[in-house]
Order: sequence, then structure tokens, then C-alpha cells
Amino acid sequence: MVLRTREWVGVLVIVVLIQFMITYVSFDFGTSGRALGFVSFAGTVVSIIIGVVAILYSFYQSNSQANVVSDIKDQAVRIVEAGDHIVKSKENLYASADKLMMVAEDLATKLQENNERNAEFKDLLTNSLSTVRGDAASGTLRGDLLDTKYYYLDTCYLILNEFAVRDWEWDKLHEQIIKPYAKGAEFSEDVVAGSVMALVCLFGSLNLIEAEGDGVGQVIEFVDQDFARGLRKLARNIRSLEDKPPIVKAYIDVINSLDNPGAKP
Repeated sequence: MVLRTREWVGVLVIVVLIQFMITYVSFDFGTSGRALGFVSFAGTVVSIIIGVVAILYSFYQSNSQANVVSDIKDQAVRIVEAGDHIVKSKENLYASADKLMMVAEDLATKLQENNERNAEFKDLLTNSLSTVRGDAASGTLRGDLLDTKYYYLDTCYLILNEFAVRDWEWDKLHEQIIKPYAKGAEFSEDVVAGSVMALVCLFGSLNLIEAEGDGVGQVIEFVDQDFARGLRKLARNIRSLEDKPPIVKAYIDVINSLDNPGAKP
């Protein structure tokens, strides 16, 4: 705290007055033995009081130091615990990093497997459709197009047939047939939908079917009746198989559940 000039003057005046009083008392009672006794007694009392205050203050300081030591000890314990948490967090971080590496490797493996399956399906679809010997301009089609001997492609043909026969829009076909069929056959839903849509584009370009609308509202109808009869024959042949592959059974189960909702697969 900084005192101003007026305050310093006041302090000096008070000190001078006190000094004057002490001087006056000393000259006035300096020869009195009784006064000296009182002063000695007062000094003794003051000394005792100061000693007691010093003892109490030392106790207070000891307690304060003990509290400080306790606080320091608590802080040290907390620092040690924080260090343990940091070590555990480091271990968890390493474990999480290892898991992320495993997930990334697994994802890369699955992506590679998916790409290989897509490539196989592309080759299968390309090879099977290479049997088309019809004249695209006239819209005629020879029956060996539907004689692929590939059950996955056969089921895609039959889904296309259901698309036209049931007169459904694309979103209903996707929800009612493509989605449960893909789940039952353990195929990617997007792959099955893409396969059927590819056939719609192919046969539309060959004037075998006609598509109307876009996106989820798209519908199709047969233009070439020979092609429609070929699909119906393929459906009968698929159903007549004695030893049905799982992929064919998945398709038949979906159609049966639509035609006979209460029947068991």
C-alpha cells in the first residue's frame, strides 16, 4: 500500500506525540520506585502474553505445515494415479490401433473378395449373353439365350419375368423379391438389383421388353411373346429340378411366400 504525503504527515505527528508522552512520563515518574515496579510487572505480563502467543502461533504453523504436507501427499497420489491412467490409456490406444489395423485388413480382404466376385459375375454374364444370335432389329430371339446353365443368371431372368407379369413398379419388386432373395441366397442386394436392371436395359435395347418410367416408379411389359414364353418355360424347368441348388431354392421360397403367404418354405 502506498501512503500519500498527507498520510505520512499524520503518521509522523502520531509518532511524535507518542514519543512526547513517553518522554513526559519518564521524567515525571523516573524517580518513583512504585512506578518502576508497575512497569516491570507490566513488562513481565507482556512477555508472558507474547510467549503464549508465540507458542500458539508455533502450534498453528505446525498444523498448517501438516495440512500442507497432507495436501502435497494427496497431490502426489493423484499425480501417480494420473500417471497410471495415462499408461492404461496408452495401452488402450495401442489396442484400439491394433483393432483398427485388423478391421482395415479385414475390410481390404472383403473388398478384394467382393471385387473378385463381381469380376466373376461380369464374366459369367458376358459369356452367357454371348449366346444371343437373334436379330436386334427385328426383335427375334433364339431360345438358347435362356439356356445358360447358370442358376444365378436364370433366377435373374425369372425375377425379370415377375417384374413384367406382376406389373409392379421397381421399388415394390426390389422390396418384395430382390431384397429377400438376396438375403436368402447370401448375395449382395445391390449386385442382384444391378443384375436385374442390366437385363432390363439389355432386353429393352433388343426390343424384347418395353420399360416405362424412371427410377423406383419404372415398370416393364413384354413386347416379344416368344421371349415371354421362353421365360415361362424356364420357370417351369427351374421348379421341376429335383436337386435344387440353394440359390434356386432361395428364389422359389420367395415366390411361394408371395403366392401362398401362409405356406411354410
